[in-house]
Amino acid sequence: MVVRRESPRLERSVVFRGNLRGKREKLFPDIVSRFRELFGDKYTVFLIEDMEREAVDSDQGPWAAIQVMPTASAVPQEMPSWAMLLVGALVLFTIGTSLQLGLVANIGRLPKETVEWLAHPEASNSDVPPLGLDSMDTFAFSLSTLSITSAVLLLQGTHELGHRLAASFRNVRLGPSFLLPNTQLGTFGSVTPLKSLAQNRTELWDVAFAGPALGGLASMAALIAGLLLASDPGMDHQLLVPVPSGLLQGSVGVGSLLKLILGQQAAQPEVLLHPLTVAGWCGLTTTALNLLPVGQLDGGRLMLSAYGPRALNITSLFTYVGLAFGILGSSLALPFGLFVLICQRDPEPNVQDTLSPTTGGRKVATGVMAALALLILLPFGPAASDMASNSPGGMLM
Repeated sequence: MVVRRESPRLERSVVFRGNLRGKREKLFPDIVSRFRELFGDKYTVFLIEDMEREAVDSDQGPWAAIQVMPTASAVPQEMPSWAMLLVGALVLFTIGTSLQLGLVANIGRLPKETVEWLAHPEASNSDVPPLGLDSMDTFAFSLSTLSITSAVLLLQGTHELGHRLAASFRNVRLGPSFLLPNTQLGTFGSVTPLKSLAQNRTELWDVAFAGPALGGLASMAALIAGLLLASDPGMDHQLLVPVPSGLLQGSVGVGSLLKLILGQQAAQPEVLLHPLTVAGWCGLTTTALNLLPVGQLDGGRLMLSAYGPRALNITSLFTYVGLAFGILGSSLALPFGLFVLICQRDPEPNVQDTLSPTTGGRKVATGVMAALALLILLPFGPAASDMASNSPGGMLM
């Protein structure tokens, strides 16, 4: 056994190299327990890949090494006091962008005279009130706007709840969620850092999976419930949102579903959708973006947990290419890609056992989630991106 003072994680560590005589997932907890008996909480132990060995253990994959470092350096650092002020500010901004989404989604129900009045820049400085508002149903407009706003915020809250329920079950501590406001979807999701170490890749997978799983199911339920309400003969059409049918081209998966359910109505210039359908669509798109297998996004954590860092490097490359060329997410690709590149590009570091594979059907589930994300983010054709970006506010995609 060789002892070397180096670390791919932090400089203040000791790395023990050698051969583990048995299954890593069984031996490593015993090693951690023995260190705790000897030193208490003074040191934290990691199971990492031995980067000095190019060969691969034919039975268990990459060769393993034990890394030991002071706990104060190993655990995630406490956030500064001003971080909570940033959390509060982002919440307010996200409420604002969600409200803007609701307003833009309902622009089709404004009288033509009002839209033309608003199209002139000098209108904002005019003392003349907007034309045509006296003839519209302001109550229905306000109700639909607030329905979309509140539903988008509720769906994002469901996503966060999923993460926190799984983290509580796995005894993983999460930091505050930093919401990401976006005018096209209301929100891009959030950044939710780990405040403690996940013991292994399976724990990290469970925490990462629960958010998009619960949020995605809630978004799909909202979308379908909205479609059922819109198809109800007794539904007041004043409560429905007129959406250009071309926007259905913005997503292979969601657009195909809407066309299947709407039938002939999808061929009309405008499609009448319930506010819940609009919110559900936005929620599914946000979920799909966060499922992209790159960096510390939920999808990146899933890919790292299920298939390891090499697989994550490959999927990250393809994800960046898809975002750079607007293949994924259409008009959302550039802002979301820049966010990932600046803030979330590094793999999740806060895992003690980075080598032991995930158990159960988690590898299959990771592939399924990545495929669903592609179905939601891939447009029918190049024209869909242009149509979405040229629509009022770039709504939906």
